[in-house]
Amino acid sequence: MNNKLDKKEYISKINLVQDYIENNLEKNLTLDNLSKIANYSPYHFHRLFKNYTRESLYSYIKRLRFEKAAFLLSTDNKKTITQVAANVGFANQASFAKAFKKYFGVNASEYKIQGNEDPQNSKNGQIESNDGKDSKINNVYNDTVKKNNIHEKEKIKPYKFEIKKISNKEVIYVRYIGKYKQDTKLFTTLFNKLYQWAFARDLVSCKTQWLVVYHDIGNLTEDTKLRMSVCMTVDQSVKVEGDIGNTIIEGGKYAIGSFKLDYTEYQQAWDYMIDEWLEKSGFKLSDKPAFEFYPLDNDNNSDHKKAVDIYIPVQPK
Repeated sequence: MNNKLDKKEYISKINLVQDYIENNLEKNLTLDNLSKIANYSPYHFHRLFKNYTRESLYSYIKRLRFEKAAFLLSTDNKKTITQVAANVGFANQASFAKAFKKYFGVNASEYKIQGNEDPQNSKNGQIESNDGKDSKINNVYNDTVKKNNIHEKEKIKPYKFEIKKISNKEVIYVRYIGKYKQDTKLFTTLFNKLYQWAFARDLVSCKTQWLVVYHDIGNLTEDTKLRMSVCMTVDQSVKVEGDIGNTIIEGGKYAIGSFKLDYTEYQQAWDYMIDEWLEKSGFKLSDKPAFEFYPLDNDNNSDHKKAVDIYIPVQPK
């Protein structure tokens, strides 16, 4: 097997393990167990995983667990800290609380209280740690506030909005890890790559849907570690290979905002859905992926803007 084929196989196995980790954070995710999924020796798998993701397996799992924990604490005030700890793979609240404080610089109980308050009533939107120092969460929050204030005078709103229940979507995908915001060349390259692979196998039809799934929660993830998957729906089981993977986007209740956007306006559209509509809606985010869907009428736009539907998973507060 030559190096090019080796790399394709490696990426396929890493994608498989990444999907497993993301869907099973509550389980005991050991190097031995995950290397068996990839069908490599533990030593070989760990080296490959770090080369591809630029993180050690341990750091990757820890980061996803704490980012999900922060998400659950801030969006679900009915879920106890013990329940959150169990949801992200901790055996008890004490070990989770200690690890959360060490990772973020703020107690989980403090973050839960602040995260479920109106930011206007919580010390100007800042989350303070016990020792008075800025926490990682605090710094990210302040960056988000600054970013939203910049766009305050140029808010983007959907021309159509609905809440509906969708069914599971079976998709094939090509994944990217790293900075991607406003990088139109990158998105074009990924879409073309997936299209060419699927077209060569007669998988593209008039029913095909195109989506981008964003795997990371909120603004806690560093730009260089962001993960996104350019996806195409399929109506049959597909044998994938190399850096083409397959997965199922879980169905459920979604809030859907329909926009016409140029490449500089996507973040503002997401800000509207998450920061403005959701805050006033009586809903909260549910633990499913958010994604962009691209309707078929994109080719008919004469103003150089793309039709984009933003799907955010919701549940009653």
